Amino acid sequence: MIDTHAHLFYLKNPLKDVIEKAKKAGVTHIINVAIDIKSGKQALKQAGQYPEFISATMGVHPCDVAGFSDFKTLKKELSTGKYVAVGEIGLDYYHMATSKEEQIACFKKQLDLAREFKLPAIIHSRESDDDMKAILREYQDVKKVLHCFSSSAEFALSVINKNTYFSFTGMITLAKRGKVINAIKQLPIEHIMIETDCPYMNPIGIKGDNEPANVSLILDKIAELKPVERIKLKQILEITSRKFFKLL
Repeated sequence: MIDTHAHLFYLKNPLKDVIEKAKKAGVTHIINVAIDIKSGKQALKQAGQYPEFISATMGVHPCDVAGFSDFKTLKKELSTGKYVAVGEIGLDYYHMATSKEEQIACFKKQLDLAREFKLPAIIHSRESDDDMKAILREYQDVKKVLHCFSSSAEFALSVINKNTYFSFTGMITLAKRGKVINAIKQLPIEHIMIETDCPYMNPIGIKGDNEPANVSLILDKIAELKPVERIKLKQILEITSRKFFKLL
């Protein structure tokens, strides 16, 4: 299993212990996702300690784009070829840490960088379906994953193409029905990935910090919803994730 979205730099437990626990749970790789330039460098440093097990991304989260203008440094970091994706980037109209206009402008500039460096984008989208849909139409050629997907099947099916994927967190273990559960049922298995978004989005029954080891609980839930055996589903998700982040 690959945890396609984790923030290891936020975890309280020692990285060594987190990695050992993840390996015992069957995790084979972790994507360590940045929320700004500083955390991107932290993520890369952690990846350097476990190069066969952790990969890092670089990007500025929509809740952190207020006043951000250092695209020169962002581009320089991405040009090194050391990062496997641009992210976490996107739109967040729930927290509204800055205006829609500033979020959209920064989001598009980072998608431009993803296009330039031929990197996939990890996208955060919260209460922004209309603007997100319009922007994704402009960047159909950019490989992207809508992480912690929480919208409807209708929205997902309206934006899906060969370059668009959807990732699910422990949030799905809390629900028996609803729009996200329906989306999982309708989406092609080959366009699905799993993540913990640790230390957030705890699966049901997990106390304290969420960790990559818990990604198996998300796999279990999806296995309940899709007409495929768990072991086969696990293989499909692993292959999809490795291809997406070019880990093969």
